[in-house]
Amino acid sequence: MRAVNFFKILPLLCVFAASLASAANVSDELTCQQVKAGIEQSLRASFGQYQASILIQQGDHELVVENFGPKVSPQTRFLLGSVTKTLHAIVAVQLLEEGLLNLEDTVGSRLPQDLASGLPESWLRLKVRNLLHHTSGIPDFMNRDNSADQHTTDEFLKVPHNLLTLLLSVPQKLEFEPDTEFRYSNTNYLILGRILANVTNAVDRDLMKRALFSPLKLANTGTIDQFDSTILGTTDIFPSNLIGLGNAYSTSSDLMTVMRTLDGTSLLSQAWIDKMYEPDPACHGTNCNLYGLGFRLPPNPEVAGHRWVFHQGHLNTVSSLVAKVPDLALNMTLVSNRTDFDSETLAQKYFTSLIQSGCVTPR
Repeated sequence: MRAVNFFKILPLLCVFAASLASAANVSDELTCQQVKAGIEQSLRASFGQYQASILIQQGDHELVVENFGPKVSPQTRFLLGSVTKTLHAIVAVQLLEEGLLNLEDTVGSRLPQDLASGLPESWLRLKVRNLLHHTSGIPDFMNRDNSADQHTTDEFLKVPHNLLTLLLSVPQKLEFEPDTEFRYSNTNYLILGRILANVTNAVDRDLMKRALFSPLKLANTGTIDQFDSTILGTTDIFPSNLIGLGNAYSTSSDLMTVMRTLDGTSLLSQAWIDKMYEPDPACHGTNCNLYGLGFRLPPNPEVAGHRWVFHQGHLNTVSSLVAKVPDLALNMTLVSNRTDFDSETLAQKYFTSLIQSGCVTPR
């Protein structure tokens, strides 16, 4: 949910680069085994003093499996932060494919009337796709009135509020004209979560279980609206304030199941899966190409000649990552209680090295 300073991870990346360089004492090209050893050393340097679980797989073939901390395994549950958005976007796309929702539906037509009546008219005219793609212009309720890290400084978020109170805690004027800019705002998925619940006549917990967690047999994945100390990385933000955008928990293994499911068509058609990796087609302006449907589209869109996508999550006590190279069925998942690192850069470098070294089979 918050940006991470790239310079904080420079020492880590230098360790990774040095380990790879030292391994290549016979040839300029690193072998798969050398690259995997370098990645494992890099991960130890980054997470060795934390609790973390990291998986990198191509299909069902495990390339990297690393766990850090006492009793941590690929089945250990962590709060996900903003990777929650990816899970909710998948459910939204299911509803789109089923015809229960349309990208061009207005927000006002899909919210319950008692909530819609309290919101600005400019918000009600927005489209569902504006919420999914962050092209709405609605201010971010988690960054109100100052640039400090709201995850640790905002007492308002540490107690539960009803949805209307959360939405009206920001200026009601849109920050930009819809469809002219991408600007990440947690408020978009706060509203989207309520739309999904309204369309299906189900509360968030039941909807996500019925639509995604149960069909994929995700035994250690769910959503919370109360504090739960059994889930690692539980934040001091009250969980009910994060519905749709940060209240899911999961494991590296369950997240890998989700990512692998998107490499097939058992959950969604290929046409809709492809749309998840595409920007808002109606957005023409600043950074419109940087977000799909629940996935970030990186400024450097390729790794070793292949398109890749990702989403990271950050709260004040947790970090998470899902990343994939769709045409290679190459996926990475990460859950941790370390927050001060750049997961996007790590995934990009790891994917590039694994592909170039021959660890990954062409498809």
